[in-house]
Formats: sequence, C-alpha cells, structure tokens
Amino acid sequence: MPRLLDQFAARADLVRARLQAFRRATTDRDLHGWAAELVPRLTTFAAQGKLVRANLVLLGCELGGGRITAAVQDAAAALELVHSGFLIHDDIIDDDALRRGQPALHVAYADAGRRRARASRARADHIGRAIAICAADAAFFAAGELLAHTALAPASTRRILQLWAHTFRRVALGEVLDVELTLDAGAAPLRTILGFYRLKTARYTFCAPLETGLLCADAPAALIRAVNAFAEHLGLVFQIKDDELGLFGATRTIGKPLGSDITQNKKTVYHHYLFARATPAQRARLRKLFGAPRLTRADVAYVRAVLESSGARAAAAALMTRHVRAARAAIRTLPIAPAQQTRLQQLVDYC
Repeated sequence: MPRLLDQFAARADLVRARLQAFRRATTDRDLHGWAAELVPRLTTFAAQGKLVRANLVLLGCELGGGRITAAVQDAAAALELVHSGFLIHDDIIDDDALRRGQPALHVAYADAGRRRARASRARADHIGRAIAICAADAAFFAAGELLAHTALAPASTRRILQLWAHTFRRVALGEVLDVELTLDAGAAPLRTILGFYRLKTARYTFCAPLETGLLCADAPAALIRAVNAFAEHLGLVFQIKDDELGLFGATRTIGKPLGSDITQNKKTVYHHYLFARATPAQRARLRKLFGAPRLTRADVAYVRAVLESSGARAAAAALMTRHVRAARAAIRTLPIAPAQQTRLQQLVDYC
C-alpha cells in the first residue's frame, strides 16, 4: 500500500473524532423520535466512509504550506457531512437499495416504518424517501454549522463558503443533466458526458476539497489554479474507473447492485463508446437492455461481452490513460516540494 493511503487511514480517524465532537456538541433536546437521533445517525454515516474528501482537504492545506489544526480538521469533517447529504440524495435519485453494502438510508427508514406502523409498502417507501431527503438537507446545514464554528480566519471561512456554494450548486445542476440524459435512447456526445463528469466528480470530489485545504492555508491564487488543473484530470480518471467498476466489478466490492448504470440508462463514457462501436444488431439489443427495469445475469454478461469485443472498454481505458498522463504532467509543474509531488503521484495511482 502506498504511504499516502497509510496516512489517509490514520488521518481519517482524526476527522472521525471531529465528527464525534460535533455530535456531542449538537444536542436537540427539544426533539424526540427520529428527529432527535438524526444528527447522531448522520455523523455515524459520514464516519463510515473512506473520508477521501476530508483527507484531500488536509492534503491541500499542506500543499499550501499550512498546518493541520483542529480547525482544518473541522472543515474537512464539514465537507464529509456535505458528501453524506449528496450520497443520501443520490441513492434516492438512482433508486439504489444499497450503500456501502448496507441498506441505503431511505430503505432503512422504509423498513423502520413498516415495522412501526405496518404501513403498506408504497406508504412505507414514501416515508423512507421523505425522511432520507430531510436527513440529507439536515446534513448540508449541519456542515454549514460546523464550518461556521471553526477557528479558521473569518476571511478563509468566507472564501470556503463561496467555493462550496458555487461548486455544490453546479453539482446539483450536473445531476439534473445526468438524470435528463437517461431519457434519451441513443448515446450522448462524449463532450457532454465529460462535462457533467467535471461538474459531478472532478470539481466536487477533487478540486473543491483540495482548494478548501489551500484556502485554509491562505495559499496564493496561482497555486490554487495549478492544483485545480491537476485535480480536474484526476477527477475524470476517478469517474471513468468508477464507471468501469459499476460494469465489471462485484456487488460486494462496489457496495451497490451490479448493472445499476444499465438499468438507469446512465450516459457514461462506456455507454458512449459501446453504442458508437457496436454493430446494428448489437445496438438493437442494447437499446432494450439500457433502461430496462430488471436485468438477468445473462443480460449483464452480454453488455460486458460487447464492451470487450467492440473495443469500447479499451477506448474508455485509453481515454482514462490520457488523463492519467495529463495529471502526472501537471504534478511536475506544481511549485511544491518533491516529497509532496510524490504524494500526488500516489494519489493518481490510487484513482
């Protein structure tokens, strides 16, 4: 395991401790029932992840010459609460029943509703989605509450809030585009797909966390621009690899149902290359599978086989390789110490 990942694992525990401190400080004694236990549940949910974004905040701070203080850790923890809110909404949008191998939050609350009131399945499912939407909303505002109470310089806090507001608004609009494109039967242009990859993944998962850390360190604008250029390439690598795992991975590995991108008719780079390279007969069958409510193992196997035989998987891999090379080249231009460049190269390896 690269040293960077060892460091990520150790630092994740620091952020988990800050999440627990926030949980202890946030007492809603005037509430009861599900409302009273929601913030504890959200902090637990956030702490169960890999905390990659939080670690990137800490890494960004160091790239900018800053120290990892409790205030910086709080900013990192706040970003993980935002991420938790997006994950909860994402599972509802995608109708995914699993998250990290466990029932998604809307499913868990639906199950709780059925046990509590013996509600019909439709009623319980509605209750589950309603509570999960409220939980995600609470996560967003809890993140703002945590960030507002950090000991960061007021100017840094203001700049971080401006960054988050702009980035997360664009994430939501990228999600709209992603969902809208599922209505179309054919392939989306590659430029369009990479556009919402930048919105939903690159700038959200990599640029914003690293820039948050850089702002904590009051880094110069030139360094922020250079790191963002690197991070955007890295985000595209990450998303293309994530798409590949969604098609070729295993449920126990990815933590959600295999083939969900097919049933949802998601316009990934794999979908683009698949429909561009498949034969007319293959495209006819593929149109019936993408967007179908249920898939068999044979259906998923067929999509995989055509991805391989048509060269679509190889084309997506080549695109990913180009962005890997661009990310590595960007690292070499950054005005940072060689040891820090090595850590960023390890981050590319991870993605």
